[in-house]
Amino acid sequence: MSPTPAQSLLAVLKQKKQFAQKELTVRYPSSREWFAKKKISLSDIRAHSARLLTGATLGSALLLAAPHLSLFNKNQTQSVATADSWENFLTRLREVITSQITPDTEVEISANVKKYYQVSAVFSLDNNRIPFYFGSMGLEQHLFRFEGDTVTQHGFSETGMAPARGAFGYFFAQSNKTISQMIDEERFYIVLQTFLIPEWNDEWAELKRWYKFRKFLVINPENGKAVVAVLGDAGPAVWTGKKFGGSPEVMAGLGFYPKQHKGDTLILFLDDPGDEIPLGPIALP
Repeated sequence: MSPTPAQSLLAVLKQKKQFAQKELTVRYPSSREWFAKKKISLSDIRAHSARLLTGATLGSALLLAAPHLSLFNKNQTQSVATADSWENFLTRLREVITSQITPDTEVEISANVKKYYQVSAVFSLDNNRIPFYFGSMGLEQHLFRFEGDTVTQHGFSETGMAPARGAFGYFFAQSNKTISQMIDEERFYIVLQTFLIPEWNDEWAELKRWYKFRKFLVINPENGKAVVAVLGDAGPAVWTGKKFGGSPEVMAGLGFYPKQHKGDTLILFLDDPGDEIPLGPIALP
């Protein structure tokens, strides 16, 4: 079913709000200190923005219900142009991610991902955004799934084992998942610089719970290979110049490892509320 004009307006306003919030913290790093002095929480701003967006949606609905006001053509639906071929999609993707990504191009990329990978992947989920969506991903070692885990019990054992468990704890500590699911989560895990999220220090406990083993879609824009993975650790360190990290299985699935230990990737939230999409490589068109 096509979205109503009110729903389309809400989506556009929401994307522009999130983009503006990110730009504020990037362009004006001192804004966080100013907010702290004024005792203004970013979470309050987000909540207030949500109320404003709700009001805008209701107002739009009322205007649309008035027969004598015609702000939108009732037969008009919002559409997003998608690439007409797989090759053109990859070409366009490489063009977009190497320039400044805007709310409009975010919608365009998500629409193309839906068309060619048959999954819903977005730049913002539940009002959450990550510091970077495109950048260099480096090869990571295996993570401890449980206390006493050894590298000999993993594939790609030559990559070694990290000296400590990941930032989100042992994979096998989840009582609501099967052993097979938790094994796959360690096999296909990624690393993000969550500590650079503007709200992280203020909302650490809540955000850590939300991001723990959260699903993401990782795409290699050079060959189009994609992998569904979970967030398993925080990093890499800023001084490395890398934006992301990937397990040996993730890096192999993207076509990097073993020939390369790093490569450029695009990372998006995977919108999979029913947890129906399996982890691992996605079949190409």
